[in-house]
Order: sequence, then structure tokens, then C-alpha cells
Amino acid sequence: MAIINALKPLLLNKRITIVWGSWCSDSKLHVPHFYQVLKEIGFPRSEVSLIGVDRDKKAESGSVEHLNIEKVPTFIVFDGDMELGRIVEQPTATLEEDLLQLLTPKAI
Repeated sequence: MAIINALKPLLLNKRITIVWGSWCSDSKLHVPHFYQVLKEIGFPRSEVSLIGVDRDKKAESGSVEHLNIEKVPTFIVFDGDMELGRIVEQPTATLEEDLLQLLTPKAI
């Protein structure tokens, strides 16, 4: 629960794009879990874009060309138009921990 509480302020005013494939086992495993994490945080669903792609990583609308998707699922966090980072295919630790690491400002 500490990670969820730490994520809440870090995700304020952010947008998330999820690119996934219904044919992909990693998408079937991680996308529902990611939505559960967002629900626990209280992240607004209106700030989440879900884009389905085929095995060639193409969407019907062509809306992923600029995202350079190589593997699915890909979870991309944006602040305005700036990409803050992404989790690709599988988290390194857990989705929560990877999100926290991605959003925590790095010391210089």
C-alpha cells in the first residue's frame, strides 16, 4: 500500500497510453493488473488511452506509428506531450514498483 500512496501524487495531471494485443499472453496478464493499480490510485480512466494492435504492432487507426512500439503491452506515461517513460512487455519488478521508479525524480 505504501507504493500506491507514493504513486498518487506522482501521477497527478499525467496521461497514460497502453498499447496491447488481445492475442498476447503478457497483455492478458499485465493490462488487467495495471488497471487495478490505477483504480487503487484513483487515477481517472479518462486519462488512459487503450490501443489494440495486431501482431505486426499496427492499429486500425494507424495511431501508434509515432509511439515506436516494439513489444506489447507497452505502458507509456506522459506529462502533457512529453513522454516520461514506459514499461515494455513485462515489469522488471512489479508494475507498481516500475511505475514508481519511472516517476521518481532522479538525483543529478
